[in-house]
Amino acid sequence: SFLTDITIPKSVTAIGQSAFQGCQCLAKVYCKPTNPPIADESIFIHIPCDTQIYVPMGSGATYKSAAGWEYYAPIIEEKAM
Repeated sequence: SFLTDITIPKSVTAIGQSAFQGCQCLAKVYCKPTNPPIADESIFIHIPCDTQIYVPMGSGATYKSAAGWEYYAPIIEEKAM
């Protein structure tokens, strides 16, 4: 896939299994929901190691400890959106 960045809208409450698996060009993910959408650890499997996942200010700790998201804690960063 040639997808380089994605924005997950505030209205999203769940992300399907392996939704972005293998997106080798994915560099940035912008998650707008304050509460992490329901997901499992496979949502971003096999993406580049330098991909950044940006979440709303004040929600970083919540994302980093949420089921499925905790696997990606090292690349989750808070950002004003």
